[in-house]
Amino acid sequence: MSRSASSAVENRLRASEAPSGDTLVYSYLVLTPVLWACGLLAPAGALVVAWLAITRWSKSKEASLLVLPWLFLAAMQSFAAVVAWSYEGGGLVELPRHLLSMTVLGWLFLGLAVAAGYSHALTSPRLVRGVAVLGLYILILGTAALALYRAGLAGLDVKTPIGYLLPDTPGVAFYFTMQFFVTEDSFGGVAPRLILFFPWATMLSMGGLMILFISSQDEHPFWRLVGAAGGIMAVVFSFSRIGWLMVVACSCLYMWLQLDTVGRWTAIAAAWLTGTVLLFTGFDPFVSGSSALQAISDARSGSSLGRSMIYERSWEGFQRSPMFGQGWIGDSVIPTEYLPVGSHSSVYGLLYTGGLVSFVFLVLALALTGLLTARNALRGCPCSKVALVLVFALIGFSPVESLFSFSLPCMFGFMWIGGAARAANDAAQNRRSSFQ
Repeated sequence: MSRSASSAVENRLRASEAPSGDTLVYSYLVLTPVLWACGLLAPAGALVVAWLAITRWSKSKEASLLVLPWLFLAAMQSFAAVVAWSYEGGGLVELPRHLLSMTVLGWLFLGLAVAAGYSHALTSPRLVRGVAVLGLYILILGTAALALYRAGLAGLDVKTPIGYLLPDTPGVAFYFTMQFFVTEDSFGGVAPRLILFFPWATMLSMGGLMILFISSQDEHPFWRLVGAAGGIMAVVFSFSRIGWLMVVACSCLYMWLQLDTVGRWTAIAAAWLTGTVLLFTGFDPFVSGSSALQAISDARSGSSLGRSMIYERSWEGFQRSPMFGQGWIGDSVIPTEYLPVGSHSSVYGLLYTGGLVSFVFLVLALALTGLLTARNALRGCPCSKVALVLVFALIGFSPVESLFSFSLPCMFGFMWIGGAARAANDAAQNRRSSFQ
């Protein structure tokens, strides 16, 4: 059999196998409200990711470059926990608890989600439709939550059946409670912050970004509109400052990627020319940037103060153990809210929990994922353009949120990143075989 014929047979076999992964993820997305109400959303997500990754594992070079840095990051976090535990002389019960925390498992599931997406080619129309359906759920439940707020309800959260069986901890509140919305002081007034299927509002904004751009690939205009509406509602009514900023930046990037080569360079030249003119007219980017950052901070001053305290304490902990960190997140910086040291930032969080060793792997993972995805996107792969927008959003969120906590609630986005790399690789192989 010729090499071309062999590649064609292999591609047909891959295509015939793909629906199993698509069906499982699609079912998970469509059943999200039911799983959420039962308290099974996070456990089911973990099973889906693990099952897809275990049943099929790609050994290609590109898949390894995408996945292994994330898995090594999880391994480094495990090692840091072991080192800290050995220094503290903790009991045998403490070590498994730290090793099974999301500061370790979150990075593992993130890598497995990317691996599953690559191996099962998870960028199919079926998966896109499932994401659009998730946008529809957010649109319906979000509208209902806002109506309840207008009717005078200050917040709505309901424990799931599993939540009643588990101890009253922050983790149970995040993953085993149906939280529709909370009321907080935001942007100079009181605002309802949607949460829905995601543990907290900022994560909903990341999920909304993923829904917005993935559902834009749906073949049917109705579902594209529904997915976009649900995604935008998630971002807007999460009242996440980074979410609002990134939806604008990601939209600009996505529109830029739709241009041809001449259009892209023209847009870059126009932006450079505009910036030059502004500088000559007295515009000071440093002053304006500082004023904008101050305005963003003042929009939710309480949250900004809490984050500032977390970052300061995290940096102090990193300085005490710069190589391997403190092993796990610390106590809350204030007793009235759950704001633990080492949280709310992948940068400060990893430096605190895993030290420089873990932080280097985060930089490596984001850099390799971004570069490979950018290469595929600039070569014209449509799903890679969406994937590049998602990676860009992750980079934007990383200084202010812990990416490991995104791995299960936003697993469909990480699967898309892996699936887009697979689609680009298959397209390149087909082009090469057509010339032979």
